[in-house]
Amino acid sequence: MPKAFITPRDKRAETALYDEQFLTRVFDSVTDPFDIYDRDLYIIKANKAFMNIFQISDQQFIGSFCYEIFYKRTEVCENCHVEKVFRTGEPHMVEKLISLPDGRKCIWEVHSYPVKDPNGITIQAIEHGRDITVRKDLEHQLRTSKKFNEKIINSITDSLVVIDPRTHTIVQANQAFYSRVGLEPTNAVGKRCHEIMRGSRKPCGTSGMDCPLEETLHTRLSAMSDKNYPNFKGENRMLAISTYPVLDNQGQVDQPFQGSASVT
Repeated sequence: MPKAFITPRDKRAETALYDEQFLTRVFDSVTDPFDIYDRDLYIIKANKAFMNIFQISDQQFIGSFCYEIFYKRTEVCENCHVEKVFRTGEPHMVEKLISLPDGRKCIWEVHSYPVKDPNGITIQAIEHGRDITVRKDLEHQLRTSKKFNEKIINSITDSLVVIDPRTHTIVQANQAFYSRVGLEPTNAVGKRCHEIMRGSRKPCGTSGMDCPLEETLHTRLSAMSDKNYPNFKGENRMLAISTYPVLDNQGQVDQPFQGSASVT
């Protein structure tokens, strides 16, 4: 029985079919939704994740506009990021609030990339979306928690300051501290405590003064000391200084904080 003769055209067709099947397998292996647009903003290909999330079949989305699928609109969105990709030839990223068929509203981080021909003309755009709703909720909780903590700290009338033990720089402080030294937070945070509180370039310990901060670093225990410190008017005030260790998971001092109250 004679062997079938395979022409170069048959070989090219076979290779093209394999490439298409391989691309589809790669596309469908991605768990985030991927889709491809032509210059008219028609969806021409999407992966399984896209179809599962938006509960749509390939027969339904092929030839549909993106704004019809995502936003139930009849015209292109204002400031369309995909249009920007075609116009600029550059990738773009946006955050979008999108309603899903199951009734959920999710925040998506959407990245769009140009596909260019040999002449550098953008002929298609690839879009990749990632659901960041949980991350955004956590960020909101952190911001809310930070504001609440700042409100509590700022309600304390004694000065409180958190200091980096490695550099002696101020990491955070309350409003009572900023008022006493006469500085805005932007002019105090990042500066060394001995510069702000004593106007000295040298740490207290190297100037022959007892430093409760250094004691806390070495003992990992709280320390107390009465010291004269000038306020922003240059008036010396006797302060009761107390330092407390904040320990990391290894039991080492991470960021001690210092409280001070006037005893003059």
